[in-house]
Amino acid sequence: MSLFGAAATVLALYYIRKEYFKLEKVYKRRIGQNKCYTCGFPIKDDYIFCPNCRAKLKEKCEKCDAMKPVYLQFCPYCGTSLGE
Repeated sequence: MSLFGAAATVLALYYIRKEYFKLEKVYKRRIGQNKCYTCGFPIKDDYIFCPNCRAKLKEKCEKCDAMKPVYLQFCPYCGTSLGE
């Protein structure tokens, strides 16, 4: 019985780690909290780079030249996708 409990615990921990700590989900949580997606440092909307880890937070859209967050797949100003 204890072997089954140990196996169930290991599987549960693996699942939690896999689902909760995926980089994409961690990044989305941090961004939603106005924190740098890489280091978690508090950031403001007008920052282009994180003042703590120097991660690039915004980039210029190739089509409309607006500054868009690097994590978005589409520019929120003109709708251009990354692949276009």
